[in-house]
Amino acid sequence: MDISAHALLPSPPPPPLWTAHLRHLRSVNVIEGEPNDRQMTTGNHTVRDIYCVKCGQTLGWKYDYAYEPSQKYKEGKFILERNLLVDVQ
Repeated sequence: MDISAHALLPSPPPPPLWTAHLRHLRSVNVIEGEPNDRQMTTGNHTVRDIYCVKCGQTLGWKYDYAYEPSQKYKEGKFILERNLLVDVQ
């Protein structure tokens, strides 16, 4: 499957050493890990780590469930950590 971005939503400013982008993807070339609850800066969420199907490298995570009503827009969205991605020329 190919990564195809449907929409890019703004996210809070990241810490200076990394960048993450919240994306809604229709089809992706990732494997999803098992769901687990994590306390994140925006509250408690159920998330799954996502991995490259080819090399197994962790690329980010997917939001399955947001416990805070103001964070529900994240459900089903992916976070891709910019420092883990490679630009292809």
